Amino acid sequence: MTRGHSALFFAALCLALAGCSETEPSSATPENDGAAAMSSIESSARADTAGDDADAVDACALLSSADDVAPLIGITVDGVPSGQGATTACLWENPETYVSVSVDIGAPGTAVNNTLPEIEVPTVPGPDGTRSLAGAVEFAADDRYNSVQVASPIEMTADESTAAAMDLIAKIKPQLEG
Repeated sequence: MTRGHSALFFAALCLALAGCSETEPSSATPENDGAAAMSSIESSARADTAGDDADAVDACALLSSADDVAPLIGITVDGVPSGQGATTACLWENPETYVSVSVDIGAPGTAVNNTLPEIEVPTVPGPDGTRSLAGAVEFAADDRYNSVQVASPIEMTADESTAAAMDLIAKIKPQLEG
């Protein structure tokens, strides 16, 4: 091969190898870096102990759409469930304003001794062993790592969103522990 062909071959090989990479490029930007960090942390903390469906909790059944969620998002809507195995979630969203409430319930064993797992990103400690991270409030219950987020950036301040999340946690936690 000539030097020019070698360079072209090397460039093509590099592009091919880059295309075969198993890791996807990060979508984190300064605006969504906290959310990306939270998603990554939750995924890794829950993936190792996803459990099976027998351990699943119906995250949507933990709150009343009309009584608990509607006052926060402005309308009554059904929660949209998601999750895998014993890790479940529910999202209630106002489609006109994108104001939402989300509840994530971890699998058993993701918060051993009802203690949130250590993480390497800055968090804000809260009452009763809670902590805030990227707009969500994390809490442990029934040895599960859980979180609640009230996303209402225009209608509420960050402190008001956190207080609303804490009120919802007070309704959810006894159901998980009882």
